[in-house]
Amino acid sequence: MTPPVPTGSTRLPPRELDPSLPDLAAVLDPAEVARRLQRHWPGPGSPPSISDCAVEHVQWSPGVECRVTCRLTLSPAVDGPASTVVVVVATPRGVRDRLYTSDPELPGLVAATDPAVMRGWFSDRLERPVEACSVTPVSYRPASRCVLRYRLSGGSSTAVYGKLLGGDGFEALASTARSLGDDLAPLLVGVAPDWRLVVQGDAGDRSLAAIAAEPPSPGTLAQLRSGGRLLCRLHRSGGPRGWRRSLVDDIDGLHDHLPAVRCVSPSVAELMSAGIDRLARLP
Repeated sequence: MTPPVPTGSTRLPPRELDPSLPDLAAVLDPAEVARRLQRHWPGPGSPPSISDCAVEHVQWSPGVECRVTCRLTLSPAVDGPASTVVVVVATPRGVRDRLYTSDPELPGLVAATDPAVMRGWFSDRLERPVEACSVTPVSYRPASRCVLRYRLSGGSSTAVYGKLLGGDGFEALASTARSLGDDLAPLLVGVAPDWRLVVQGDAGDRSLAAIAAEPPSPGTLAQLRSGGRLLCRLHRSGGPRGWRRSLVDDIDGLHDHLPAVRCVSPSVAELMSAGIDRLARLP
């Protein structure tokens, strides 16, 4: 018997919100997603025990599809990761699901999440034996990007982070990581162009904002001054130019949201459409 999945409360949409997607509520319900995956696991082997399921990201195109990214906590995690990510998609034809590692737009994930492959890759880059390598997805956006945490053991335990990017983002990230150097950015462990992966060292879990919120002391003041000097050097260093965005781009983005707003509230959609028209008439 499968135990109930603790997922917290979720407010589900009414069926009439998008009649073309009759399974919309099911893919937005973490408990239902967990039950579905335990019946039909999209990965190799038998279904694992899912102790928690949480919705992390939703992309809804009314009448076309709703793509939901969910994080699963698995237990017990003996032969695999304790956490993984799945994508569940509702379409007019039904529901399909896959693991994040099967993203056709990010084919490098297959190798980048294989502990055996990465153990050899890290051994070469670090010039020391890596006896074990665990891989955990930190964040993931389908067809766009994925951040992975690698925990390495062998001599000493190490945590490093890899970012795998689709599109033109990989080249910009790799170039920036190389140009900034280890003084301004986390240590560059290596770059895998075939996988579109950039791996850097652990920068720690304390931010300048967190340090500033601590009680004043000579130690925190020294850390803030050091952080300020690093920020000044970072801004002086230049780097690749960012993306330019115009008012026309913003108007196009608002137009993309109109179908969803119209499903939820036609009256709000009318106001939004009128506002977009006023923006478009600006000189």
